[in-house]
Amino acid sequence: MENLGIAHDNGLIGDLDQPIQYFFPKYIDILHTATWPVSLKDALTMSAGLDWNKWELPISDPENEVIKMLFSQDMYDYVLKRNIVTGTQPGDKFEYNSGLSVLLGGVILDATGMPADTYAEKTLFNQLGIQHYNWFSLTDEVHTGGGLWLQPRDFLKMGQLVLGRGKWNK
Repeated sequence: MENLGIAHDNGLIGDLDQPIQYFFPKYIDILHTATWPVSLKDALTMSAGLDWNKWELPISDPENEVIKMLFSQDMYDYVLKRNIVTGTQPGDKFEYNSGLSVLLGGVILDATGMPADTYAEKTLFNQLGIQHYNWFSLTDEVHTGGGLWLQPRDFLKMGQLVLGRGKWNK
């Protein structure tokens, strides 16, 4: 997630090994004040080990975790309530989870004071000449788990940025 990398490079996000829950202070009661074992690094590497049935059920099934998250009143709350799969540890295994991407959007909000779409426009999209985009959400949280719509040429700009290791037009 480029936004988070920019915030980290700008010193707004520190240690990637810190528990991600620290970026969600208003949710401490959900987490029962214990340390939720998922770190920022675990979320970035999609290795949190959360109990998440995205692949077992079709996206059309209302019991699919993604659908339940999207239609929940609070996507952060929904993801933070997920348990770690019994017998696993965060960091053990890669498994894509759009709920983790949603939490990373919340980290950007907490660290920068701006929603992910606003921060992306200010620090990334404007520099790349990206003017037409939509970042959708059904709640007040920006859906950073798959809600970004860009034109194909703008996706190519993102790819070029990755290939250039963060350098643009150099």
